[in-house]
Amino acid sequence: MATKAEATPDDIEHCLAGLERLAGTWITVLEVVSGSLPQLSTARLAHRHPHCLRVKVSSPLACTACDFTGCRLELQHRPRPVWKCCHAGLWELVMPILHGGRLLGLLFLGPWGAIPATAGPRWHDQQAPHRMKPPRDLGQPVDPPALLALAGLICRVLADAADLPKRPELDRLALIEDLLNRFFTSELRIASVAAHLGVSPSRASQIVRERYGRTFPELVESRRLELASQLLQTEELPISEVARRCGYSDHRYLARRFGRRFAMTPKQWRAAHCQRRNSEA
Repeated sequence: MATKAEATPDDIEHCLAGLERLAGTWITVLEVVSGSLPQLSTARLAHRHPHCLRVKVSSPLACTACDFTGCRLELQHRPRPVWKCCHAGLWELVMPILHGGRLLGLLFLGPWGAIPATAGPRWHDQQAPHRMKPPRDLGQPVDPPALLALAGLICRVLADAADLPKRPELDRLALIEDLLNRFFTSELRIASVAAHLGVSPSRASQIVRERYGRTFPELVESRRLELASQLLQTEELPISEVARRCGYSDHRYLARRFGRRFAMTPKQWRAAHCQRRNSEA
């Protein structure tokens, strides 16, 4: 019986190098699930383009927040190829590396100074204004559809070579807990959790209800309101900022949900705990 031939790290490296030559740019691979992707050269794990290196010297934290936080969270919630514009005004094609619906890593192809209007979905780093202008010699991708197709093939090769043991039910619960703890202040939906678990949204909802006795939206809101109560007790932040940090775009909506949970408004909660601290001092 014939067995499926697996790509070796050398095979994958040759594929990556070939795509770089065709595209006239650079490829970086970011691992989301530690130890899951084939071992690649260390040079693949960080942006190596000279302009990217200069940007990192001047704003290293912004680069980390853009790639490792912002873009990663975006593709964990909605896995699909996007054209990313970073805080430095540079464009990259970002491809999700998926295995059974689970995001294992991201493949970055670029940078370019611009992209065609018809290139496809775009994602902008909203955490920092574009303070830098890219060099004129970066140009733009010549054939975006071809790049998408070739990069997609390489991502499938990387996913097929992934080292992922089958997860029992306990691992699923641990993954749900991890997703809740990390992303409850963002737009975390049951469909995203289902994609990470490799099951349907209805099955993911059933697992959550069996484990926690509540629906997934109820779990997310509970985490948000607990965080809000802690921030109101320990931080002198405006209510609007507390709402933003807890994942609410409208502080009035936070006040309504907070009142239903704690039987008092956020201002009353803060005042009550401030009075308690003063009496204990």
